[in-house]
Amino acid sequence: MPDWPYEILARCPLATVVVAADGAVAYANAAARELVDELAAVDPATWSHVRDAARTERPLRLAMTSGRAWQLRAWAVTDGAVALAGARVPRPDERVDRVRDGLGLGHDEAVLALMAARGLSNKAIANCIDVPLGTVSTRLWRLYRKLEVRNRAELASVVAERESVEVRLGGSDNLERGEPR
Repeated sequence: MPDWPYEILARCPLATVVVAADGAVAYANAAARELVDELAAVDPATWSHVRDAARTERPLRLAMTSGRAWQLRAWAVTDGAVALAGARVPRPDERVDRVRDGLGLGHDEAVLALMAARGLSNKAIANCIDVPLGTVSTRLWRLYRKLEVRNRAELASVVAERESVEVRLGGSDNLERGEPR
């Protein structure tokens, strides 16, 4: 594949791999070492799924035999090859650790911050962590004070700065004044 822009791939911060039609890795940048190792164990049915995603240029999530998952984008390139670019999806405990360490929170506070940033309602959070609804409101209010934010949108922004999480804003459970209900 001499026409593939290797110099662009080398500078890409994402794990970037070009896999030839026969399944051999034609190119992998430095960020792709783990991905290349895990692609070696991918079964033919999964490769079929990857090739379909490449034809339609849609994102895909691959769960590997190691238990890790990768969020990837696939493109069809010359001679039946497929280019993949993406990142490993952090395990939930890694996200909690990053938010906890990045914001100076305790473990339970980090879990609460992540749940609120993802858009879960107070009721859903209460069900997940098995505490009364009022406790969730009180803990959120304390978390707002500790992080010096006024509402869920600001909390989501602060959390997103520390960890790439899916952030959904809106809904009836936003606490606009940072006070418990």
